[in-house]
Amino acid sequence: MAVTEFTALPIKGTEVSAEFKAALEEGQTVQDKYVLGLDPSLPADRTARGTGIFQQVEDPSNILLVSQWPSVEKHFEWAGTPDNQGVQAKTAEFFNITDPKQVSNIHVDAEIFTKVNADQKTAISAPILSVGRLGIPADKKADFQAAFDRVRPVVEAVSGTYPLQGGWKIENGGDEFIIAGGWDSIEQHGSIASNPNWKELEAFVTSWNFAHYKRVL
Repeated sequence: MAVTEFTALPIKGTEVSAEFKAALEEGQTVQDKYVLGLDPSLPADRTARGTGIFQQVEDPSNILLVSQWPSVEKHFEWAGTPDNQGVQAKTAEFFNITDPKQVSNIHVDAEIFTKVNADQKTAISAPILSVGRLGIPADKKADFQAAFDRVRPVVEAVSGTYPLQGGWKIENGGDEFIIAGGWDSIEQHGSIASNPNWKELEAFVTSWNFAHYKRVL
């Protein structure tokens, strides 16, 4: 089962310098080569492959990495390779990690950024990417999923060519629904909050955590 990785990391300061960006580019190029080696049929273009690096708008000291993997196990195989260890060594000076708990690494049971309709653009190509972590009680997951499927077209009527995508977090028994969307602006995303259809989803949610991101790579 293909999965989507979301990894959030704290950086030193709030600026992605040219030197930092060059180090990220070098590291991403190494990962690109590894991923394409696993499956040469995948597109070389990162956006088409559901891969990107983003900086949070609300808290610019946070960086978000997103990638698609054939499985969680394949992602962890990459994490243990000498190539990845080399990438981490070259970028370590830019990150502010003193405790492993500062790193949030989750996987979603869906191809969030690659399964789009022919008339849509992937959310990671938008000026603003929104990512939400929604806590859903286990006995309400099916009802929430049905409500999400009903509400999605309403939201996409606002977001235009960018789809609203979502899937269940694999870790911790799938207690969160991860929702991602592309927007022209944060204000455009905020405009859906008062929509009665959107409020249908809120009835199932026990916790919310939304953030907005701009692409770095």
